[in-house]
Amino acid sequence: MSGIVGFFSRAFDAIPVARPQDTAQTGTGTISIENGSVVVRGKGTKFTQEFVVGKHSITPKGEDPLRIKEIKSDEEIILGYPVCKDFVDHPFKIFEVLDQSSMYSNVWDKLGSNGCIGIFPEGGSHDRSELLPLKAGVTLMALGAMERFGKPVYIVPCGLNYFHGHRFRGNCLVEFGRYYKIPMSMVKLYKENRRQACTQLLKIIKESMETVIVHAPDYRTLQEVRLARKLYQGDVVLTPEKYIELHHRFLEGWQKFGDHPEVKQARTELQEYLEDLNALGLRDKHIEVEASHDSGTYTKILIFLRSCLVVLTLGLALPGSILNLPIGICARLSASKHAAEALKRSDVKITGKDVIASKKVVVALKLTLPLYILYTIIVAYYWGGLYAIVFFTFLPLLSFFTIRFAEEGLALASSLHTIAKMRWMYEEKIVELQGKREHLRNSLIKCVTSFGQALAGNANVDDWRIIKQEQVDVPLSPNTLHLRAKKRKAFNVQEQPIISDQEWSELKDIFG
Repeated sequence: MSGIVGFFSRAFDAIPVARPQDTAQTGTGTISIENGSVVVRGKGTKFTQEFVVGKHSITPKGEDPLRIKEIKSDEEIILGYPVCKDFVDHPFKIFEVLDQSSMYSNVWDKLGSNGCIGIFPEGGSHDRSELLPLKAGVTLMALGAMERFGKPVYIVPCGLNYFHGHRFRGNCLVEFGRYYKIPMSMVKLYKENRRQACTQLLKIIKESMETVIVHAPDYRTLQEVRLARKLYQGDVVLTPEKYIELHHRFLEGWQKFGDHPEVKQARTELQEYLEDLNALGLRDKHIEVEASHDSGTYTKILIFLRSCLVVLTLGLALPGSILNLPIGICARLSASKHAAEALKRSDVKITGKDVIASKKVVVALKLTLPLYILYTIIVAYYWGGLYAIVFFTFLPLLSFFTIRFAEEGLALASSLHTIAKMRWMYEEKIVELQGKREHLRNSLIKCVTSFGQALAGNANVDDWRIIKQEQVDVPLSPNTLHLRAKKRKAFNVQEQPIISDQEWSELKDIFG
C-alpha cells in the first residue's frame, strides 16, 4: 500500500517529510524535572541503554522533545537548556533526532521557482476544533527561501472546518483568508536574529489562521454560538466567508460580554431550548418549519410518498450494498482499531476521529480492486467471458449509484421518524418550542443592537454589519432551510510560547 501512496504523492509533486513523533517509543520508568533546571532524574529508567546523545531526544508525555546534552547514568540526564515547568514522576517517550536539511532545501527550491507549498503548520493531525501551537518550520521555509532567492513569499491561510469528518462523505468547508506578503525587511532581521524573526512571522501566521477557522473554549459554548448565529441570521443567505465571520463575531461577543445580565439571560434561554430539543430527540431545523394546520391528510400523503421512495431507493441500493459489504465491514473495523492505536500514541487527540476517514480510504483502495476481480472471475466461471467484461466495466458505476441511492433512502427514512414526532407524538410541545424560538431570536437581536457598536470599535456599526438591520427585522418565513454546520467537539488548549526553547534548539542544529 505504501507504494500506491508513494505513487500518488510523487504525482502531486509532494515533498517527503519525516516526523520525530513517528519514531516515538515509550521510555522505561518515569522522570522528574524542576522548573528552570537542566537535570532530568529518572525512577526505574534505563537512560544509558535507551538514549544516545545526538541521536535521541527525551520527550515528557504531552510536551515537546528535549535535547540531550549528556547522559550521566541510567537515572540522570543533562539537557541542553532549562525547562520552563515542573515534571514529577512523569512518563516519557523516546524520539529520534532527524536531519531535515534536505527537506528544507527542496522546499526552498520549490518556492524559489515560483512554486506553491501546502503545509499543516500544527505538525500533525488532531480532532480538536482549535489550533494547536504552530511549529516554527513554516517560518523557516518562507524566510529561508526569501534569503536564498531574494524573492517575496506570500502566506495564504486556509481553514478546514469539518462537519463529521470521520464519516464517509462528510462535508468540509474550506475557507481561504487574505494573503500576507512577507516584507523583505523581515529577511534582514532573519539574518541578524533568526529566532526573533521566526517568532514575529509565526505570530502573524497564527492570527491569520484564526480568521478562517471556527473554535470555542468548550463544546457547550460552541453549541450556543452556533444556534445563536442561526437564529439571528434568519432567512438571510450568506456566502461561506460571511457565514464564518458572523460565527466569529458571535463567539467574540459571547466571550467579551458574557457577564452582562442581558447576555447571561439569552445564554440561559438558549441552554434551556437546547435541552428541550435533546429531550425530544429533535434539532432546531425541525422546529423552524411551521407545523401544518391541515386535518392530517397532507401528512398521511407525505408519509406514504416518502415510504415508497424509501423502499425504492434502498431497494436499488441493495445489490451494490451487498457486493461492497466486505469492504465496508473491513474499513470500519480497521479504522476503529487504527483510531484506538492513534489515540493511545497521541497526546493531543481526544477521540482519534481524525484518522478514521483516511484509514477507511486506504482500506477501500486496498480491497476494492481485488474484490471486484474476484467477483468478475465468479461471473466468468458461471456465465462466460463476455458477461464478465460487461460486469467489471459497470461495477464501479453500480457502486457509485449505490452510494447515492443509500444516502437518499436513509435520509428519507430518518425524516419519516421526525414527521411522526412532530405531527402526532409531540405536536403541542412543538408549538411551544416554536414560540420559545421566536422569543429567543428577538432577545438575540436586542443583544446585537445593544453591544454591536462596542464590538465594532471605531467602525460605523451600520457599515460593519454583515446582516443589515432591515434584514434582521423581517419575520422568519415558515419553510426556510438555513445553512447548517456540524462541527467536532472543542476542548481547551493551554497557551504556549510561540516557539519553545526545545523546538528552537532542535532547529538550530539544522540551521546554526
